Amino acid sequence: MSGTYALGGAGIWPFTIYPKAGTIEVVFQYLKDRAPFDQVELRRELRARLNRINGIEIGEDRLTTRPSFKISVLESSADREAVCEVLRFFMDEVKRAE
Repeated sequence: MSGTYALGGAGIWPFTIYPKAGTIEVVFQYLKDRAPFDQVELRRELRARLNRINGIEIGEDRLTTRPSFKISVLESSADREAVCEVLRFFMDEVKRAE
């Protein structure tokens, strides 16, 4: 899966990874301006799917900001697979919007 996907000429990506800080940032701030995640319902769904994963808690009030979670969430194979499933959901929604 590539880091950035171009939809109608605009790049779209769900996360930014900061290895030195040990965090993964969810880029709702940028998604709110990019279809299909300019729809608040899809950002809510992305947030809800992430919040089902151990170690991730993103508040409803963060849907226009850049909340983060610890990269250590990926240490658990089950949680890592759950993050991958969220990424598949993200890409499915992007592709559906094409």
